[in-house]
Amino acid sequence: MPYRLTGAGGFGFSVNWEKVPGDKRVAEQVIGYLEDRRVLFRKRSGEDGMYCVMSANDVRHFLTGQLAEAKPGKSLATSIRAMRAAFREFVDAAGLDAENFRSNRSGMPTNEFSLALGELRSRVGLQVALIADRYEIDVEEELAEILPPPLDDPSFLPGFGELE
Repeated sequence: MPYRLTGAGGFGFSVNWEKVPGDKRVAEQVIGYLEDRRVLFRKRSGEDGMYCVMSANDVRHFLTGQLAEAKPGKSLATSIRAMRAAFREFVDAAGLDAENFRSNRSGMPTNEFSLALGELRSRVGLQVALIADRYEIDVEEELAEILPPPLDDPSFLPGFGELE
């Protein structure tokens, strides 16, 4: 486990430090936390806009704490910042008390909610994929649903391979 300088003395010379988790450990904590956040993978038809905003705020606070543990300027810190920005923009899109995400008269989520949720999931999915690849972390099946398809596998395209 690496150490972080937390203080230095003067003429009597003293140095204070603390143990800090490495980036791999932080990456595992971030992915483990996101694997339990249904806002990222629950089916849209059963989502509640206000619940999703509250969950997004919880994730933002968690990511801010993890950012303090990651090495500054490295790819993990960059990915954590990108995810935090995606959650912040989702919350901003909701408006005050998630008014922009309220269900319409038929009880279905609004288009604004569906679009913002899709954008959030795709942006976070990309960062999770980058982190999981870099630190060789397995991602649980439900969270893996939001990961982008592998670049070398075009089978996700509709109709690919059917014309043989």
